[in-house]
Parts: sequence; C-alpha cells; structure tokens
Amino acid sequence: MPKFCSLLRLSGLGILALTLLCGWPKDSLAENWRTNIRDIFLPSHFVAVDKEKQKFFFYEKNSPLKLKYEFVCTTGQKPGDKQVINDLKTPEGIYFVEYKIANGLDFREYGGVAYTLNYPNPVDKLRGKTGHGIWIHSKGFGLVPTKGCVAIGLQEIDTVGPKLTPGTAVIVAEGMTPPTAISKEDKLTAQILRQQMQAWTNAWSARSARMFDFYDREAYSKATEDFAAFKANKERVFKMIQDIRLFNRDIHVLEGPGYWVTWAEQCYTASNHTSEGIRRLYWQKGADNRFKIVGMEWLPRDVGMLAEYKKGQLIAQGPQVTVDDGSDAPTKRHLSMPEDAPDEKTPTRRRQLLAVSDPLVPALRPNNPFKEFNWTTEQSGANANTPNDDSADKPLTQEQILAKVGKLAERFMTLLGQKDPQVFDFFSQTKFNRLPGVFKQRSLRGTIRDLEQLQNSPNLDITQDKPTVEESKNLIITKQNVLIHDQNTTQEGEYRLFWTRDDDDNFVIVGLNFFPKTTGLAAVWLEKISLSVNHDLEIWRKAWEKGDVDAYVGCYANNALQQGRRGLNFIRRQKEELWSRVKPLEVTLSGLRIMPVTNGLKVDMTQTYTDSSGKKEHGLKTLILRYEENQWKIIQEDWQNLPRN
Repeated sequence: MPKFCSLLRLSGLGILALTLLCGWPKDSLAENWRTNIRDIFLPSHFVAVDKEKQKFFFYEKNSPLKLKYEFVCTTGQKPGDKQVINDLKTPEGIYFVEYKIANGLDFREYGGVAYTLNYPNPVDKLRGKTGHGIWIHSKGFGLVPTKGCVAIGLQEIDTVGPKLTPGTAVIVAEGMTPPTAISKEDKLTAQILRQQMQAWTNAWSARSARMFDFYDREAYSKATEDFAAFKANKERVFKMIQDIRLFNRDIHVLEGPGYWVTWAEQCYTASNHTSEGIRRLYWQKGADNRFKIVGMEWLPRDVGMLAEYKKGQLIAQGPQVTVDDGSDAPTKRHLSMPEDAPDEKTPTRRRQLLAVSDPLVPALRPNNPFKEFNWTTEQSGANANTPNDDSADKPLTQEQILAKVGKLAERFMTLLGQKDPQVFDFFSQTKFNRLPGVFKQRSLRGTIRDLEQLQNSPNLDITQDKPTVEESKNLIITKQNVLIHDQNTTQEGEYRLFWTRDDDDNFVIVGLNFFPKTTGLAAVWLEKISLSVNHDLEIWRKAWEKGDVDAYVGCYANNALQQGRRGLNFIRRQKEELWSRVKPLEVTLSGLRIMPVTNGLKVDMTQTYTDSSGKKEHGLKTLILRYEENQWKIIQEDWQNLPRN
C-alpha cells in the first residue's frame, strides 16, 4: 500500500487533506483485482464475492465481524473485469443493492427473484465501462455461468435474500483473503476519508463555496453530472437559506480497485421538507494528489432516522448546522436491468408524473434473450426512413437514424409543453409496453391520462435539454432532462422514451418513463423567468409606495396569506385603514433571491420601509409567488425585522 507523508488542516472547515508520496498500486487498477477485507468502519452486513473461488460470502458485523453464510456461486461466462456491454464478464469493484425484482423473470435464467446492483457505478463510468443489469439472482436449473451477474442456488437466495436490503454493500473481486487486521496505513486512510465526508457535509450544510473544493471537477463531470451545471445550481440555492438540521449516521468506508467509497445514513429536516436515505461518495486522487470526489449517489429509503428525530433521540455525528433545502433534493441514480434490456431506475417519490405501486418490487416483462438489431436493414425492410424524410428511396445511415429519433424526442417534448394533442399520435397502440427491453411502469391508458392531466395544468412551462440517443437491441432509447413547471408545482427529472417502427415504417413510442432527479435545469429556468418576476415585483413595490390600494391588492392571489390575514378582502381592509392614517413614503428592495419550491417560487429580499409618521423598518421580506392570469402573484407574505448595521 502507498505510504503517507503528511496531513494538512484547512482553516475554517477543519478538513483533513491527505497527501500521498506515491500513486495507486498498479494491481489495483488492472483486471483481476484482488483485495482483503479490512475490519474497520464496515457496515452491519455486506456481501463479498470471490470470482476465482466461486464463493459468495455474507458477513455480519456484531463485534467482531462474523461470516454468516458461505455459498457456492457462479459468475460471468468469461474471466476478467467487465468492460463493455455483452462481454459476458462480471465487474469487479464496490457495488450496492438497489432494489428487488420479484416477478416477471425467466425462471431458467434468474430463478424467479433478483437483486439489482448499481453497475456501472460512477468510477466505472469514468473509466468508460459500459453495460448494465448486473444482478444477484439464482438459476432455475443448476448453477451455470451467467451473462455477468452473480448467481447462487434457489435455496440460498431464499435464505440470504431478505437480508439484501437496498444499500447493502457488495464487494466483487477476482480474489480476496478473509478479514484480517488492518494496517496502520489503511486505517489512517479510512479515518481520513471518513473525516473528509463529514467535513464535506459540514461545508455543504453551511452553504460554503469550500464545498466545491472537495470535487475533481473534470472527473465528476464524466462520472456523475456536468460539474458546471451542478455548481451553478448549488450556488443559486445556497443563497436561499433554509433552517435545516442535517445528520450523518454510521459513516462507512470501503476500498475498491483504485478508488474508495464512503457512505452513511443521512437525514435532513426542515419546516417544509424532510427526507432520509443513504448518501454515497466515490473518492479518487485529484490533480493535486489529494482525495477528491468523482461520484455521488443518493438512495432515498426509510432508515429510521426521521422517527428518531421526531422523538428527540437522533444524535448527529458532527455539529448541527443549517442547510438549504434545495441543495439536497434526493437524486436517485439509475437502476439497471439485465444486459438484454436497457438500464432503468425505480421512481422514489409518490408525487411524480409516472408512479409505480411498490418501488422495491417493480412489475417487469419477461426478459427473454433476442438478437442484436440493425435499424437500417431489419424490422421494416431496407427503407428505415421516417415519414418526413425527403429521401424516402434511400436508406438512412445508423447515425442519421439516431439523429432523426433525437429530433422526434425534442418534438414530442415541445408538443407536450404546447399542450398540443398531436403528442399522443407518437404512441403505438399495439406495442406499448409489449416489447422486450421496455421497463413497464404504466399502461398506455394510464400514461395518456397522466400526460393529459399535465397538459391541463394552468401555465405549463417545460424546459428541456438536448436528448441523448442510444441503441439497445431492437429499440432506440432517448433520454432527456426536463424541468416541468405549472401553476402549482415544479418538478425536474429525466424522460426516457423507447422507440421502434410500426407497420407503416414510422417511428413510434413503445415505452415511457419519468424519473425525478436533479438536472441542473432549475438554474436555466430561473434565468428565463427572472425578468418577468422582477417586472411584477416592481409593479407591487410602486403600488405600495404610492398607496394605490387597487393596484396593490391586484398583485395578490385570491386566497393569499399576508402575516395572518387570509384573502383579498382582509388585505384590502387592513391597508385602507392603515393608509388612511399614515401614507407610505418610500419602499426599497434589494438583494432579490429566487428559488423554485413545491407550490411556486420563493423570493426573499432586504426591504426598507418609511411612512409619513416617521416610522422606519428594515428587514427580510419573503414571498411565495404563483403564476396565474399572466402575472406572478403573491400567495404568501412574511416579514422578519433585521438589525441595522
């Protein structure tokens, strides 16, 4: 293992930074990764898979670490670390159970029950690995090598399955030694990374720009999301201060091949939002030779922390700090399906466009093997053109086909935002949810009903990114980040559309999924609407300053709440009575800050008020705005006095 030469303490944050004398061992980055299990900061239970010995180990840590189960297993048909889709290899590294599949499986291949893993993890993506659908499952008729999954016997999967809860760590290596005493170097590394995660949490909680120093920006962009968009979104929400209590519990550490993973149960709570789950950070050495974050994952789940918090029993590992709500919006990573189907993930919130009844046990279509598909020559003959193609007698290249489907996806989203009923003409009535590789969520009738409900929303506004387009067997899949805002809600996530050809040689949609996640489009949308928000707030300010009751009340929604007064009649009556005695002289607003919230926009600003009696007030004005009748109207108003400097 590498030797350590020094520890640096960064002022202000108390961050321990690790400086290494030498690089990672070459063996840790190569195929055939071998490791030993270090008994420090381990979770309560985890899985270890030894590919060489074809053994599946299930450990429980009850002081000391104990081997609970040891089973014979089988892995991929070919040796080595998985690199590309369909290479029939089992990946090597640190992975985590995502969810359970309990029906719709081919019994011979999967034994009727399976537990998905988060391959490719962020470091896999950083290294350019492809593929998906690495599971722990069984085999219906004997343990024969898999397409890349880890398989154990039918009786064994029934025994260990209930313990494979979401978030269970799974170590997969070519070879490994049993748990041994940890070396001083390994212990020091684990301790420092554990401290790094807590320091990162504290910096993020304090809305400090130092949080961004924890990241390898280039690597994070490749492995997780565009760092510039991530940073811009965080900087915006950092200005929207919310009083939140943030808790980490049981920070764990594991070393993978050339990277480390830290994770913890995490809970945050505020007056308008609470959430809990598992936060994971992936660390590698950055350009400055120190550990930097290259990947991040969030798994929303009930870990019991909210219940403890409500009882006053939750104790934070670090100091309790305030944190903005928006900067920790739970973002669930992609969940993978078998390699003969596209990767999917299960929605995590009840309130979303498309939902499933039980996110831990999604209903799936049978995943039967089928051949690779060539869009230029198969399914619809040699002519693979779309209806609007001017060169109908000339087959399109594969690149042209993908580009055309990408434009169709953009057209679909544009028509959806324009409330155009033509959007429903994209769907196949006969093939929707019926093709292998489509992750079934809602029926066609349910999907159309959800989209109709969305289009009926007042003041619908959709902001979209360019879609990405990829092939998967006999399907083309488009993935597109969107932010959807209507009069009452703002939600962002990824639309995933599955395309094929119908009998008339047209591209049609045969599957649709929507996955809530942080896309970075909130900043784009806020920039788009900021001028109109400023314009309408200036109308409100001028009406107030002039004492124009009619214009002032016209800036509020019918059921607006103003510091205990509900409804326009009460607001009007109070202002008429007040302004009959004293007249407003000056109202100044500064430091306007905007952020999306569940029911519209939250706007706060510094306000100074002076009236004819000589009264002067200085404080923080907070408004909740909702767009209705072509105007941003106030639905809630609050005031907090601030001391003058």
